Amino acid sequence: MKRQLLLNIHRWLGLGATFFLIILSVTGLLLNHTSTLKLDEIKVRNSFILGLYGLESADSALVYQGTDSANIAYIKDNLFFNENFISKSTPPIACLELKDFNAILTQESIYLISQEGHLIERIKPETLPYERLKGIGEATNPNAPDTSSAAYILNTVQGNFTVDSYWMTFKPFNGDFVSIPNLEPSLGNEPYIERLLKNFQGDGVPLYRVLLDLHSGKLFSIPGQTAMDLTAIAILILIVSGLLSWNKKRRIKLPKHFHNE
Repeated sequence: MKRQLLLNIHRWLGLGATFFLIILSVTGLLLNHTSTLKLDEIKVRNSFILGLYGLESADSALVYQGTDSANIAYIKDNLFFNENFISKSTPPIACLELKDFNAILTQESIYLISQEGHLIERIKPETLPYERLKGIGEATNPNAPDTSSAAYILNTVQGNFTVDSYWMTFKPFNGDFVSIPNLEPSLGNEPYIERLLKNFQGDGVPLYRVLLDLHSGKLFSIPGQTAMDLTAIAILILIVSGLLSWNKKRRIKLPKHFHNE
């Protein structure tokens, strides 16, 4: 009876662990020949694999012609100025080329960008006098008392506001202004989009790293590690149950006088 129980445990445990044993064996063989197969030089760019490493992938980008010398791109809630990442953001509404810096305006935030294309400051929603920007305009009389030296008007759901030349002070505006068209995605510029997507996705993950993490189970975080730990325990149980079953079978086949010795 005990021998039959051992056989059943051995059989079902072996069947249950087969899939993970195959993974361990195949990945182990490949990792053992990393240099020969050049696994550390091969890059994996599969979107599912990149997602497991917390890396985003994208196959398209929205590009806006911000100013004569600047492109603005928007990829999966990520805002770019030329090829520099700016911030997680909503889509851009306007881009202004000012004297000392550029300003990108979205519905909720304002980003001040250096002439070299790097983020100087983000004016956050909680510091703005409005909840949502609809568009921008230019004052018809920039010398009027209630307009700033910048003379830009922010058209929002809470009303219109002027902003000073440093984009620090906002004041209500009740005069006339001419609207500036909101940014719209432009066509073409494929080389720029290709470079941007490559930078966004990175070079990928080395195949060696993927196989190593698959071998250890780390590729699938705690569930994967747990599965591989259980597989290792299953191997130990298979060895012990196999030896015990073999020993019992051997004792059964031996003549009786051998058992008494």
